[in-house]
Amino acid sequence: MSLLGHVLERVTHTNFESLVLERICRPLHMDNTDVKPPPGLKWRIAVGHDDNGKRAPDFDLQVMAPAGALRSTVNDLLKYLAAETGLTNSPLSRLM
Repeated sequence: MSLLGHVLERVTHTNFESLVLERICRPLHMDNTDVKPPPGLKWRIAVGHDDNGKRAPDFDLQVMAPAGALRSTVNDLLKYLAAETGLTNSPLSRLM
C-alpha cells in the first residue's frame, strides 16, 4: 500500500493526505477524516497502551502513511461504507 500511495503521489503531484481528502473524503462529505488531525482535535484520537498499561507513543507513519495513517470517526466510516455498498448515491458510485 505504501508503494502504491507513493506512485499515486508522484503521478498526481500531490501528497497522500491531500489526494485522499480531495478524491474521497470531500465527495462523500467525510469531514472528520485526516492523516494528521488538527491540534484541536487530537483529544478525539483513541489512546494506545503497551503491555504494562502505560500509554504508548502515537505512530507517525511518515512514508508509510498510505498503509494505515487515516484517522476517521465512526460516522465518517459509516458514510464510506454506505457509499461502498451502494446504500447511498454519491459522486463516487460509478467508481465503487
